[in-house]
Amino acid sequence: MMTLQPVDEIFASWRRCMSSGVDNTTSVINAGINEEVFQTALNESKLLGTIFGDLGCDFDDLSINNNLAMLLVNSEGVLLKKNAVGS
Repeated sequence: MMTLQPVDEIFASWRRCMSSGVDNTTSVINAGINEEVFQTALNESKLLGTIFGDLGCDFDDLSINNNLAMLLVNSEGVLLKKNAVGS
């Protein structure tokens, strides 16, 4: 069994990003999506959204004291919900 060193894992991740067309010189991180696409993604993850909401109640106390945030992101990388202090 081969064990990867952290540097090897970072390099492998970088190569996957490059082969997928990720451009590290771009200044735009999020081009955004339209409301219809967002609602579709949200509806497809309705159960996860409900679970996320239930966890959020317990998370609020923890996040206030520890500066934490909790994000719900689908497999395409769409940010569906967030829970953080002031959100």
